[in-house]
Amino acid sequence: MSLSKGKNEDYRLKIKTKRELSVFYWFVMENKPMVDCYRSSPLKNMKRINSIYRMNIWDASLLLSEIVRDYYSGVLDAILHYEGKIEIFLDSLLPESEFEWFRKNEHACYFVWLSIKKYYPQLSSEMLNIQQQVAPQKFSNVHSLVDLSGLDNFSQNIQHAIAPEPFLSEINSLHVHPASHKERYNSILYFMDLVPSYFIDKLSFIKNIRSQWDVKFKEKRKLNIPVENTGLCQWAWDYMKNKPSMRKRVYIQGTEAPEGGIKLSGEDYSLSICSAADKDGICNKNISESTAQEDYNKSANNDADNDKSSEHEIGIKKVSYKTIDLSPKNGSSLSSINRIGWHDAFEIIQPSTPRETYLAIHAVWIFYVGGTFLEPELYNQFKRARDTYLTRKRKKIIRNKLQEIN
Repeated sequence: MSLSKGKNEDYRLKIKTKRELSVFYWFVMENKPMVDCYRSSPLKNMKRINSIYRMNIWDASLLLSEIVRDYYSGVLDAILHYEGKIEIFLDSLLPESEFEWFRKNEHACYFVWLSIKKYYPQLSSEMLNIQQQVAPQKFSNVHSLVDLSGLDNFSQNIQHAIAPEPFLSEINSLHVHPASHKERYNSILYFMDLVPSYFIDKLSFIKNIRSQWDVKFKEKRKLNIPVENTGLCQWAWDYMKNKPSMRKRVYIQGTEAPEGGIKLSGEDYSLSICSAADKDGICNKNISESTAQEDYNKSANNDADNDKSSEHEIGIKKVSYKTIDLSPKNGSSLSSINRIGWHDAFEIIQPSTPRETYLAIHAVWIFYVGGTFLEPELYNQFKRARDTYLTRKRKKIIRNKLQEIN
């Protein structure tokens, strides 16, 4: 960006895009003394500030330049010094072509959004301190740091005047709980434009996220949860929220453990391989390994045939077991290994529509599970739980139809 000569031989930043205007706006409107000074001027100034959102880029940038000029009483050196700080951030903006790969891809965009909630680029001490000088009120509770070498994304040779976490949280909260793909995309751009990092570090950061996405998205184990099956989507979301760690069945002594020995609930169970008469049981023989939509769409005739064939079984065979949590609360190494990281997501993800729930399920799975050593077993557990849910639902439909006939 360069300074251009305007009316009355004043100088101002040359703003061409909405993203550049957004950065300029932040540096002016977040500077409380600067805005208060302008507001203390004639009433027309207050009206102009209130109408800035209706202005085009040219008029809005003129108003922001006017606020800066009035604060420094037209002193050119002071104006140039302040706008020079803003130029550092304008020069760090990535071209929108770097965001094109997830602009229309809802799943990729969600992955990037989760990434910037957990990580950030290599920070610039110079840029971070500039932001602190502009908006000191946002750092009123932040003390100087003694050591930052233990924190992620920090070089031991770089000293920062203030802690970055409060401000990173501030610029990352344009939409705390985005309700749409568009809001998530805008949040990502807002964060990337204002995060105190140089161009090369931002570019490296976003390319690294893309590389991770390419690897994780190519994983073969994908959840088969159709977006149109809202009931299954809600079940899958609740399942994830209620599963903080890996779990395993422990069978009661003398009971023959079936192959696989993995359970999904945290309760003691008595699992019945039921006959046709026991329509409320969990009929393992009818739990297929088909896909979710195929299982959901199985015809009532097939279920009736399966139930008839089971009438020849003598009695009911029961397998008793309890479930143990492989991630106990004692903080052992076993605990950290078997803990599923996706519980970090439930504080920041609050889906408000069925489609948002669908997107959240796949985003959490890809981001926290995809490509990890937990993925194979978690996938098998999820699939068994999903099939159990669908089988119960299908049998309930059949039972209700039989009751209507009778």
